Amino acid sequence: MLNFTSNLAALIFFVIAGLPVWEIGLVMAAGGFLGARMALRSWSLKVRSLSAHWW
Repeated sequence: MLNFTSNLAALIFFVIAGLPVWEIGLVMAAGGFLGARMALRSWSLKVRSLSAHWW
């Protein structure tokens, strides 16, 4: 929660100052979102395969 709050505060600061480069920021946000989804998907498959060995 602290990370989200500090990121939001930084975004508000930079928007007020008129400094964001929106094109780059949106591409980075999309990459972060897709990367997180891919990591969660691959991790959940590994956890399922590991839990199958325990039973």
